[in-house]
Amino acid sequence: MSTFLLLLVALGAVVIIVAGLARTRRKGGSDGNVMKELRLRVLRDLPKGIGMAGKDEPLVVVMDIGFPNATASVFAALSGDASLYISSGGGVIGGIGHENVRQASIAFVRGSARYLDQMAATSDFPYPKPAHVRFYVRTRKTVYVAERLEKNLGEKRDALWPLFYAGQNVLTELRTVAPDFGKSPPAHS
Repeated sequence: MSTFLLLLVALGAVVIIVAGLARTRRKGGSDGNVMKELRLRVLRDLPKGIGMAGKDEPLVVVMDIGFPNATASVFAALSGDASLYISSGGGVIGGIGHENVRQASIAFVRGSARYLDQMAATSDFPYPKPAHVRFYVRTRKTVYVAERLEKNLGEKRDALWPLFYAGQNVLTELRTVAPDFGKSPPAHS
């Protein structure tokens, strides 16, 4: 299967997740404010257990994928922790307990160091517009940001495409440990 086809399958899974969560929210489900606050906390404060990094080395990466009605935020830490936060509510938390997720998370964070020179320092953390992807890379000293068109990343027409694919790998591994995530809740009689 081609890499582009795999990416389309992964993006399709994210769309299904976001649509399922939006449906859940309309039925009185999860509160999106909790997920938004978790995302902001990760960007503002260093999570515990990340360890000491040298110089201005990446410690945390957040990849926000903008959709018309919500944003999916893939979080990864150098410690191996990974989560998925949906701005409308819901998510997958605690990926560190699974070796496949830990490995994908660490690779995503370490790989982000190659792209810091293509990012700008920021202290503002808005979500991207629909059809855009925003990367936040947090070091001990600085948070860096870059926003790109999702289509260009997926088609490998942007220099940050390897970072995007590494984030998609974290998302894929999270889905393997939480296969029911994003499915519609059972109907109540």
